[in-house]
Amino acid sequence: MPLDPRGAGASGAHDGHHVTEHVHARSLPSETYAYKEQTSAHWLSLARLLRLPAKEVPMSVVLVTGATGRVGRHVVTRLREAGVEVRALTRDPGISGFTGDLRDPKSLVDALDGVEAVFLVWPFGTAEGAGAVLEVVAQRARRVVYLSSAAVRDHEREIERLVGRSGLEWTILRPHAFAANALRWAELPPQATRDRLLASGWPPDATDATLDAQAALVETPGPTTSAIEDVTGTPARTFRDWARDHAHAFREADKTMRAARIHEYGEASVIRYDEVPRPRPGPGEVLIEVAATSFNPSEVGLRLGLLDGVLPVTLPHTLGWDVSGTVVETGAGVTEFAPGDRVIGLVDGAAAEYTVASANVLARAPETIPLEAAAAVPVAGLTAWQAVFEHARISTGQRVLVNGAGGGIGLFAVQLAKRAGATVIATASPRSRDAVRALGADEVVDYTRDPLPGGMDVVLNLAGITPEAAGELAALARPDGVIVTVATPIDSPRATHFVSHNDPGQLAELVALIDAGRLTVEIAESHPLTGLHDIHRRAESGQIRGKIIILPRGTR
Repeated sequence: MPLDPRGAGASGAHDGHHVTEHVHARSLPSETYAYKEQTSAHWLSLARLLRLPAKEVPMSVVLVTGATGRVGRHVVTRLREAGVEVRALTRDPGISGFTGDLRDPKSLVDALDGVEAVFLVWPFGTAEGAGAVLEVVAQRARRVVYLSSAAVRDHEREIERLVGRSGLEWTILRPHAFAANALRWAELPPQATRDRLLASGWPPDATDATLDAQAALVETPGPTTSAIEDVTGTPARTFRDWARDHAHAFREADKTMRAARIHEYGEASVIRYDEVPRPRPGPGEVLIEVAATSFNPSEVGLRLGLLDGVLPVTLPHTLGWDVSGTVVETGAGVTEFAPGDRVIGLVDGAAAEYTVASANVLARAPETIPLEAAAAVPVAGLTAWQAVFEHARISTGQRVLVNGAGGGIGLFAVQLAKRAGATVIATASPRSRDAVRALGADEVVDYTRDPLPGGMDVVLNLAGITPEAAGELAALARPDGVIVTVATPIDSPRATHFVSHNDPGQLAELVALIDAGRLTVEIAESHPLTGLHDIHRRAESGQIRGKIIILPRGTR
């Protein structure tokens, strides 16, 4: 019954998500291409997509990749509610689940042991590596469900091809739209909607065509098919039903917020200050009124597109990884936080007046410093902690060189290395010398004019330096010394280059040290949200020292 894949699907809903999907399910009685309405996504629908017969459900094990994402977290929740054993795959060992990285197929082996089916979300903008992952999956599982998209971009088409050749039973989902997208337009008159799209960079012709098409659906909705019930055994719900269930969100949709976003990669001028709908927390999430975020130099690389292969984002993207703020709303299942709680964490999209975060990645904010200042802690503090204790394993009596001690990470690393009992030699410019010495450095070397001492037990590199300078730095370590870098890779068999991971337990330990007066949080500057593009420009020209916090409130 092939439907024209360019046609319009009927409205459906999935936990607030309109997942009109184009499905190709190899194991159906005949190969079927259809626009599919996925609705309530209770266990029967998911079990059938994953080919888990009802009598086998208690014995089945399903691995879900992208388990903390917009779709994956709902898949995890619904399958667990049905009693299915679910393994939630995450790259972050600080988050409950099975640790694995799709970029390293061997890291998936343990998580795949005994797995019946895999729900595959591929978060990268290229198909590179997908074939190797599917080979590992095919050796251990029976079935895969791949979340593609209706756009079927080049990398998605290639992954679909690889799935078809994998030898696995398979289903490919091509989501066309999400019902939650309707919240972008709730309670907005057509002209206001048009103005907002134009302000965000949409061409006038495309804006008018999109709005006309949306308006036409009111009188002439798209065709309805039986594909949902045919594939899942569950009748589809109408969009009217979804809207009725989410009426509260429409009533509050006029609440907007300011956010610093990029719609494309490029120079600092691509940063925009958009008026966007205030988000709402889903299951396991909290809504945070942001007191502050902080600037991290690595965000310059993200803005330029240099991190796309490491930290792929969907544009438009809201900047900001550090957050400190107050919980104002909690989603279903959240028990560790309540409205009014002050929290900090490493999240996505903190350069805004409000942000949503999973409750399990947050920690309670320090009580002895201003809430705004606490935004300086997550990224810099966790990176310093992991450099000192996980990778360098600094201990009493060691001589430690901290290169880049005047930066946000360095100011924490000096204090933590000193607390570990080391003799700390720090490099800093004249403008950072006093601050670094006040935080406990035994010796401060002006790297702009003085040679650096050798014979170090540990060398920590926290600064972006040239490869030549990196080689010179490595030579300062003893033959049996340890070299750890979070910036420029160092070519030495003794060197470890790492990217920090989120760990709310470590974050809580940092908070405890702050409240005990044993760890100082230094703030160099604070600026309104609308000054973020200037901070990016200054960072690119080397004019940034220490931690700078960004205050989203009061910037309208």
